[in-house]
Parts: sequence; C-alpha cells; structure tokens
Amino acid sequence: MLLTSEICEAILRDHFRKPRFAVKCEDGTAEMIENRSCGDQIQISLKMDIDESLPVRGCFEGAGCAASQAGASLMVSYVNSLTRADAKVGLERFCRLMENDGTDPSEYFEEYGEVAALFIFAGKPSRVQCATLAAQLLLRMLNT
Repeated sequence: MLLTSEICEAILRDHFRKPRFAVKCEDGTAEMIENRSCGDQIQISLKMDIDESLPVRGCFEGAGCAASQAGASLMVSYVNSLTRADAKVGLERFCRLMENDGTDPSEYFEEYGEVAALFIFAGKPSRVQCATLAAQLLLRMLNT
C-alpha cells in the first residue's frame, strides 16, 4: 500500500482523536514513561500470560502531543495481536528503523500495518523521541 504523507497524517490524527485501548486499566502490570524534554506521559498496563504463545493484552493512559499519543494507540494495538517474543522483535526493529533518516512508510506497511504511519517522523530526533515513547516502554515491560 502506498502511504503518502497525507495518508500517514490521517492515520495519526485518527489514532490521536480516537485512541484504541486508551482506557483505565484495571488488571495487568502497569508502568509509566515520561518524555522529560516535552512532558509527554504514557502509562501502559500489560497482561502477559505465563504461556508465552498467547498474545499480550494491554491498554494505556496518557497525555501529550499527537505523536506520543497516536504512537501509544498504534503500539498497544500492534502488540495486542502478538506473542511476547514476536512483540519484542517487532518493537526492537521499529525503534531501530525510526532512527534512520528517510524510512519510507509504504515499505513497512505489510509488516507493521498502520504503525508504519509513524515512519513519517523517522530521522527527526525530537519527533522520534515522542513517536517511540510507547514502544520504548513496551520493550522495557516485555523484557522483564
């Protein structure tokens, strides 16, 4: 699928205005992360079964810019369909790709779905920090 900047912006706007899994989480393990440079905050609650072949289930709460909050919605949606091992691999790769200038969102749509819209921020350090905030927290939680 061709992801133009307009399509990416529409996906991000949609996830910012109508975030998925943005509810008060009653169960699971909760952790928080804050971007000290701009004040973005995200709290994610994950429920991971002892059987690692079962999907991760999570939700989040947060406040901050559109990149961080849309990123949280996209990332929690992404991991909710994956096992712990697959989520870790996908998130690690996503974070590495975000550091590369000129990452083409269309190239990664098949692998990441709507998450690929976040690649419009790739190579832009201040935006990468916001857009990967939830991914960083999820990785930290999945590695414990």
